[in-house]
Amino acid sequence: MVTILYYFLDGRDITTGFLLKILSVLIIALSIFFYYISDAMGKLDSRSRKVWMIVSAIMILACIIWGFSVLGSPRTQQLLKYDEQKASDLQNIENSVQGFYSLKGILPNDFTELEAQNYYLNTIDSQTKKSYEYQKTSDTTYNLCAEFNKELTNKGYPTRSVIYEGFTWTHPASYYCFSKTINPNSYFKPAPAYQ
Repeated sequence: MVTILYYFLDGRDITTGFLLKILSVLIIALSIFFYYISDAMGKLDSRSRKVWMIVSAIMILACIIWGFSVLGSPRTQQLLKYDEQKASDLQNIENSVQGFYSLKGILPNDFTELEAQNYYLNTIDSQTKKSYEYQKTSDTTYNLCAEFNKELTNKGYPTRSVIYEGFTWTHPASYYCFSKTINPNSYFKPAPAYQ
């Protein structure tokens, strides 16, 4: 209850997952409390102890099944984690491309031009071990492509969302390219040198 109140007063989002965690902790704490009170008052005999044990086992099993139905399997969570990493890598590549453009006034042709300017890039997908794709499509537009495991809608993943600088990396569960555009007016252009 203190945690819920703290989150509420702090203005944080109270998600369904967070409330379910609090509810499960509350149920476990109340169960232990009632068992302890019953034992302290001498109301527990061998039969009631077996009932408590059976009820506890059923509750634990139900919580495990419910958890898998809400969050998915550990493999699903692993795939979502991979997708988060891919979106993070693409965001870093986008930042590097913007930095390159602000210095040179042109888009790089490939990753090697970015790396030559000492940009640290993770251009390899940690899951598939294949390189992400960068495709320059015009003087101010380019594509960033990757292979994703799960769909990300505007509502986010079932448990999380990948948002950077107000942009959500929404994608289907397949190979997908994000179209990016550089706004030349938002970058400083040095004045021509006098001769």
